[in-house]
Amino acid sequence: MIWTTLRLRVLTPLFSGDDPKAMDVDSPIRVPSIRGALRFWFRAVAAGHGVTNISELWKAEQQIFGSTNLPSSIALRLDNQPTAISIGKPDWVGGPNHRGPHGAHYLLGQGLWHFQRGLTRPFVPPATEFSLRIKLSNDTTTNTRFLLALWAWLTYGGLGARTRRGFGQIACTAVDNGATHPILTDLVTPRTARQWTKL
Repeated sequence: MIWTTLRLRVLTPLFSGDDPKAMDVDSPIRVPSIRGALRFWFRAVAAGHGVTNISELWKAEQQIFGSTNLPSSIALRLDNQPTAISIGKPDWVGGPNHRGPHGAHYLLGQGLWHFQRGLTRPFVPPATEFSLRIKLSNDTTTNTRFLLALWAWLTYGGLGARTRRGFGQIACTAVDNGATHPILTDLVTPRTARQWTKL
């Protein structure tokens, strides 16, 4: 199989597990983090697609994402990885002079926001773009299950802490060359409110 490139854009500020004191330039977006998010979404959608037995779920998950005994049959690579920036009180946080109670402060919570210093961790700003390259396997079932997890992740999920509260949302803006599949086409198809309700 050949590589397929997904052009991704950060929609809401993305906080990773960076050490707030390090302030280094390493990318906060890593392939293991994406695999972890995809595993979560695979488990979430698997039952609706015929995988209901726990043993079968593990076998399917191992086939798609790998384990300590079996390498993943689907390869992932990141291109033009973004860097996190450190701004104590960016404009998107809002609020009167960034002080006092405000919705964004509540959503950030105590782990990401300090009432005096502002943000306590670096973040990847909205509109940042990067690419995820995918090399699918030779098995149609494995590929479809992986792509369902990918669709669910990019539609409903994101990157960052599990309690991310909407931060770290990512969207696919284009799919370049490589594999063709209805799910890949659907990733970049805009929807109306009525279509979302039906979905």
